[in-house]
Amino acid sequence: MEFAEYDNVAQPFLACVRANPDACAMVFEGEHISYGQMNERVNRFAHLLREEAAVAPGDRVAYLLPNCPELMEVYYAAQKIGAVTVPLNFKLIAREVGFLVNASGAETLVFAAQFADLVAEAALGFERPVRCFCVGGAAEGAVDAEEVLARCASDEPLMFHEDAALSRIQYTGGSTGLPKGAARTHRADLVELASVTASNGMAANPGSIALVQCPLEHHGGHSWFTSIFATGGTLIICAAFNAERILHDIAAYGVTHMILLPPTTYERLTRCPVIDQYDLSSVRLVQSAAGATTRSMIEGVLAQFPNAELNYGWGQSESGTGTSLRITRQMLAEDSPLLGSIGRPMPYASLKIVDDEGREVPVGEVGEALIKTEAVMECYYGQPDLTAAAFTADGWLRTGDMMSQDEAGYFFMRSRKKDMVKSGGENVFVAEVENVLRAHPAIDDCLVFGTSDPVMGEAVAAVVQPAPGAVLTAADVQMHCKQTLASYKKPRYVVFMDDMGRDSAGKVRKARIEEYFNAHKAQAAPRLHEKLSDDPEIYLIQVPFSEGTPIDFTNAYLLRTAERDLLIDTGTSHEASYSVLSRALEELKVDMARTDIFLTHFHIDHLGLAAALAAPTTRIYLSAPDEVLFRARGEASYRGTMKRRLIEEGFPSEDLEVLARTDARLIPRAQWPMPEVFETVADGDVLSIGPYTLDVVATPGHTPGHLCLAVRDHDIVFLGDHVLENTSPNMAPFPNEPDSLGDYLTSLEKIDGLGPLRGFMGHGAIDAKAPASRLHERIAWLLDHHRQRLHEVEAAVAAYPGATGTEIAKTIHWNIPYEHWDEVPIIQRWIIVGETAAHLDHLLAQGLVSVEKEQGTRHYFPVAGKDADEKGRGHGHDSDR
Repeated sequence: MEFAEYDNVAQPFLACVRANPDACAMVFEGEHISYGQMNERVNRFAHLLREEAAVAPGDRVAYLLPNCPELMEVYYAAQKIGAVTVPLNFKLIAREVGFLVNASGAETLVFAAQFADLVAEAALGFERPVRCFCVGGAAEGAVDAEEVLARCASDEPLMFHEDAALSRIQYTGGSTGLPKGAARTHRADLVELASVTASNGMAANPGSIALVQCPLEHHGGHSWFTSIFATGGTLIICAAFNAERILHDIAAYGVTHMILLPPTTYERLTRCPVIDQYDLSSVRLVQSAAGATTRSMIEGVLAQFPNAELNYGWGQSESGTGTSLRITRQMLAEDSPLLGSIGRPMPYASLKIVDDEGREVPVGEVGEALIKTEAVMECYYGQPDLTAAAFTADGWLRTGDMMSQDEAGYFFMRSRKKDMVKSGGENVFVAEVENVLRAHPAIDDCLVFGTSDPVMGEAVAAVVQPAPGAVLTAADVQMHCKQTLASYKKPRYVVFMDDMGRDSAGKVRKARIEEYFNAHKAQAAPRLHEKLSDDPEIYLIQVPFSEGTPIDFTNAYLLRTAERDLLIDTGTSHEASYSVLSRALEELKVDMARTDIFLTHFHIDHLGLAAALAAPTTRIYLSAPDEVLFRARGEASYRGTMKRRLIEEGFPSEDLEVLARTDARLIPRAQWPMPEVFETVADGDVLSIGPYTLDVVATPGHTPGHLCLAVRDHDIVFLGDHVLENTSPNMAPFPNEPDSLGDYLTSLEKIDGLGPLRGFMGHGAIDAKAPASRLHERIAWLLDHHRQRLHEVEAAVAAYPGATGTEIAKTIHWNIPYEHWDEVPIIQRWIIVGETAAHLDHLLAQGLVSVEKEQGTRHYFPVAGKDADEKGRGHGHDSDR
């Protein structure tokens, strides 16, 4: 057997380090890390654990880390010194983290800075002292790991040798409501390595380049990254699902193997509208697991990856290895019954199917699958009764899965004997959810089970029997669960039933309740849209932006009539945005051939999907000034309208380079289709949509051609980014626009002068029942806010004559949670400097400051002898609002 000569799961990795230290081990956010560099960090972590945390062989080391290099570094460091790793799911809430740290007996916890608050809360329930190390920053009550690593040695620690010793405790949900820790030995993980690398072809093709998007702290994640590093391959780490980023990385790095979870994720990837722009020919194997495949998913994968086969795998944390099936184009063409199979046992594993008495059943009959392999867990850590129940007397592991087998030895999953839902690739045991639901004082009874879901593959569903007289909503039930359980465990579908009909023995007819649920499932399904108004019929669709930006989502609005529909704004050109908006429009049965699009302004988070959605008969409305900026800006460039001005304001060139790299990481900028023809509209124009008359209102400021759209007969105005509820819309200078802030302040008063209107804004939560006076109050606040900001900027110029715009920006009090300029994320830094420049332009227009250019850089000075009050400081109409 491959790896048979080893007795520590870190040894195959170390052999690859010694064989080729300069080979690339990992790529993370564009950074290449060699095997030698990775091992140096592993060794520093090993010394940190052993010398700074006093970790001895057998001690448990927990880690709470997202997909990042540090996860593998901590894992291998602990293995080298004989510690037992306890991976923690980063989706857990504080109570669950505390429970697992206590249950495992971990006395050391390594966590990412982003989880500092969660860990601080969990620590309140720790039953013993726990040494905490924070990666990626400082955290109260924890040691800064990077500071310690800098002084730790990088030499090879003394390798621990004992293959029967525990290497990892992998926690899964518990069928009794409590998590179970599958305690795995070095020997079990080495056998699993041999089995997995034989199954996925990495053993036969060392040096594979594998892209992994599934959580690396899962059993499957550990299985894949250890396989990659045991065969000298390169791991491309995906922090989260981002279709464009994944497609870009496949083409850029020549990915040969990939695993995304759950299987429905592949459908999102293969349906990405820009997939054809990427070369995916390098991929040889696409791995699927943690949920059933569908024919459409198989067709999509094999169509888009021309040289790949699809490998489906079944396995468990307890079993280590499992079954696998190579799905080929021939099988698809022949409509082979094997498309529904989970395959045959992987190397070094045996599988059989038995009845309730433990007797093997005939071919074709359904029974419980038992597995025997050296890759199996040692026990459920600290749970001897559960361990005894998990194994037969002769050492077979009871999987809890009901299967059948055909004559050729292929296995087919039929159902789960244990009550478990595979929600988005995560194990959710129904007893845990039911226990939480029954703790709600307004819930008398409940039943939890799995149901099909287009996003999650399988989702958690609950039928709830309220207490007599209780008033409950699905949101109430879900919020109650979120207070006690990780978010992925909460019911995605909630249906209420007056009487579930339990008999005197306490039993319930599950089939009848599931039938009732299915009849009401459509009404319980999560909505991608919200109806805001009946007359006119208006729907809100909150379109997500890409991760890592200050924007959570863009509000798109659909105005629907019997004759023609109007979509107001679309969201950004990004797969996640397209997926949500297109599915929402599909649910609403929108026909784009009879739908027009109104764009409030040219920014990509409002305009980006217009062309991808539009039919040939769709009119796309935009103002002429914003069309000019859109055309000049170009479809491929980003920040184009701001870069030159930022340089003039003294924005460091190295920061602009960081900004460019950040943009490339967040949005790979595939060539999404962009509108070729706009129908330009201007202030005073009128649109007729069915029986409704909509007035176009020019509101320059946020962009020179920003537009609002008023349905004045119904007291409604679509505001785009002109007025936002929880933030001040960004102001920035534009070419040939000497005073964008002055334009904005005038535009605010213009909208306020239209009378009381309900404002539908471009970002943030929308309260359709808010009184019309709310918009007037918000406008008054914005006017006052900018008056105060102008005072602050003018005072900074007086205090620092000759300062650049960037230097002035650093002195201003911004409502952001950072104490020092260098801590502010680069995207917010350029927004802040642009905002400062817009305020300086307004002060220049008012004659309150002057500017001098020196070698292309602007320097600002107070205007001597000018009386600010005499000049009407800031804006002629905003002094006392």
